[in-house]
Amino acid sequence: MFNKIIRIVKKIGPYQESPIKDYIMLKHRSTFLTIKPRKKYLDITFFLPDTSIDFPIFNSRRTSRHRVTHVARFESADDISDLVADWISQSYSITGS
Repeated sequence: MFNKIIRIVKKIGPYQESPIKDYIMLKHRSTFLTIKPRKKYLDITFFLPDTSIDFPIFNSRRTSRHRVTHVARFESADDISDLVADWISQSYSITGS
């Protein structure tokens, strides 16, 4: 799952990985994606301009006028769809401007 997400990010543009104790932050100009690997699943946190409740998002909260933080959970690489790739791309764009 992690490798699939990294392949998506590499197609979007340059970034830096900042590993922390139990998660990895991906940054462009600022953090646009946080990856939290667990034993049975993987969570990502990203930004969108509006609230989305599409699967596999399980939590969201407005953090500013133009950003809503979303958390999605994946149990297999098959859960990481083109829609997820679009969300990551939007998050990259939002945090890079």
